[in-house]
Amino acid sequence: MRAGIDKRAMTLLASGHLGTDFANGALPALLPFLVDRFDLSY
Repeated sequence: MRAGIDKRAMTLLASGHLGTDFANGALPALLPFLVDRFDLSY
């Protein structure tokens, strides 16, 4: 008998993957604003 896919675990894994992909793309675009807002330096 074949085991079924754990939908809850797959949803959690996919959500985490989506979050990291979004953060990877958003951070370079937001960096100039964050530097200005928080007086950061490179």
